[in-house]
Amino acid sequence: MRKFCAQLPIEIDYGILIRTLVAFLADGKVKLGNRVFEQENKLRGLLEGKKTQLKDIVDDVKRSVSLNIGLLQKRSIRKLPAGNVIPVMSYYVHKRGTLPLRKRRVYSSGSS
Repeated sequence: MRKFCAQLPIEIDYGILIRTLVAFLADGKVKLGNRVFEQENKLRGLLEGKKTQLKDIVDDVKRSVSLNIGLLQKRSIRKLPAGNVIPVMSYYVHKRGTLPLRKRRVYSSGSS
């Protein structure tokens, strides 16, 4: 993941990728910002339970993050708080499989 982070076309904090990975592991149900120590056991259990799927989950994170960075760049969006936007957008696209056609047109055309 660190190597992937270093190769991204924009500079983002490595912690953003970790938050995105946790969202994928926990199906969006774990919040790292609140009560981290209380959730340590839950995260440990998730990692243990999904040990065989971890490589696929990491690959999904990389694909989703890359797609969303591309969308943000296409729209010339530079001032969004990436720490909040990238994990949420990446998880959304991952769960949906893609952006709905209407939203893809908006992103690709550059119009609102």
